[in-house]
Amino acid sequence: MEVAKRVLIILLTTKALLLFSSSVHATTTLNNIEVDETVQEVFTNSQIKPEQLIDNFTNNKVMEQTDVLRSGRRASFYRGTFMMWSRDNINFNISGGRVTSSSGFQEAGWIFPNIVRTRGIVRTSTAATTHLWRGTKTIGAGSVTPWGDIVIYNHDYTDYYGVHGNGGSTWY
Repeated sequence: MEVAKRVLIILLTTKALLLFSSSVHATTTLNNIEVDETVQEVFTNSQIKPEQLIDNFTNNKVMEQTDVLRSGRRASFYRGTFMMWSRDNINFNISGGRVTSSSGFQEAGWIFPNIVRTRGIVRTSTAATTHLWRGTKTIGAGSVTPWGDIVIYNHDYTDYYGVHGNGGSTWY
């Protein structure tokens, strides 16, 4: 019974999205991002515009650092608002002014119709006193389906970070 409900919800969602997407006739460019006119109409009727969502995700950046263990630290790099956010976390250990190890992971969240996809966090350099990292993510609007996202617009972000042997961190 539960499976039948899920299938019905998926079919109804897909049908609604197909109807929604079939009414789209034109696109416009907004900050080098193609945005469907229908999406702009939806956002025009609401208080939030696509430009504001992109600007909020771009400009709202918070960096925090916490001690995990005796020599362990965690640097967290948060981007976005309550509508859509991502966080890149780097755990690292220090000893004698050197970074002895580091590992990273990503988190993301969003409220429909927004979508945030984490695309990976990778260590790009391992010098004795600094480890450099690159985190990639994609934001957009659309709907999530079991067959893949139906995306109305999207924008990619690549952030660069460093963790240092003095216990500090940098968002480049």
